[in-house]
Amino acid sequence: MAERQRGGPRERKGSTWLVLEGELTEPVAGVSGFSIHVFPVSEPCVGQAEIPSVGSFIRTKPVMDGVVELSEREFDFVVTLVAAGRIASCSVAFQPPRYRRALIARVSFSSDPPTPEDET
Repeated sequence: MAERQRGGPRERKGSTWLVLEGELTEPVAGVSGFSIHVFPVSEPCVGQAEIPSVGSFIRTKPVMDGVVELSEREFDFVVTLVAAGRIASCSVAFQPPRYRRALIARVSFSSDPPTPEDET
């Protein structure tokens, strides 16, 4: 992304993100696919809306489309797991969708496949 302060030199800022896609173990409002865009920030903050949140689903149709901020260290760890082909599951806790949006309270990535306990 190119940015420039008025009258100043142009500056290029890079950005890195990762898109994880898959199928939910249980459909939400008839939707079973998800896409989560994960990106690093130097100081991630917790959202202060209805619930403390680490991200949000910004669209629920045709797939659950989410955005999540991670610390740079957490992001690097997830990228390492992905590059090694070791992510087998993703657990996401979120509020029920309202007006096709939902806040994400928690997200975790694992090299283990989901267990029946994860699906409740």
